[in-house]
Amino acid sequence: MNHFQRETNFIIVDRVNILQTSFEELSDKTTEELGKTLEVQFYTEAAEDYGGPRKEFFRIILRATKEKLFDSGLRELLQDDYRMVGIVFALTILQNGKLPTFMNATVLEELWNSAYPSSCIKQLRIGLDTLGIFELLTRLPSLQFLFHATPVTLTLKRLMIILKAVFSENGSNRQTLEKDVYAIFVKYVREVASGRRGSVSLGHILQLPQGLMKNLCLAFPFIRL
Repeated sequence: MNHFQRETNFIIVDRVNILQTSFEELSDKTTEELGKTLEVQFYTEAAEDYGGPRKEFFRIILRATKEKLFDSGLRELLQDDYRMVGIVFALTILQNGKLPTFMNATVLEELWNSAYPSSCIKQLRIGLDTLGIFELLTRLPSLQFLFHATPVTLTLKRLMIILKAVFSENGSNRQTLEKDVYAIFVKYVREVASGRRGSVSLGHILQLPQGLMKNLCLAFPFIRL
């Protein structure tokens, strides 16, 4: 199956100039397009992306981002680039890429907690929230480990503890229906965790609590955040 048969977010980038070409490709994408599985082709290479090029892309761009935009401190003159960095961070988290674990404690503290962040951090927040990651991780601080130097693996058990369901009153008809729907959800999460849902990852499910409030059927139990 080639990229014309799959719904993907297709980009073409240059290994040698990874930041500029990637930012140019991603900056024109809509939120809907960014939410699709990233399909990466490198200049002069035409290999089908079954996940390998995508993982390599995240590894290369995170290394370049670290070296240019973080190793010598935040660069105010390049503040607009940090919005694109936030988008890349969101994508790599949601699509099982390498985690962005190179920011120091001072930057992370400002990112999550500062009421008056620098212009670079403001743009980074905007980029992260393009796919809902900043809002999610501020509401669920237990997930901020994804940015720590020794991150804990996101497992099925950890995810289900984080997304704790709160059911209606015991014995009610509504609770019975909620449990039936929730059982389907749990089965789906198990399939994702075991790799039986293609490119969907546990990271993608982290976006679910926001959507629950708007899109899921009324029979789904409340998720405590």
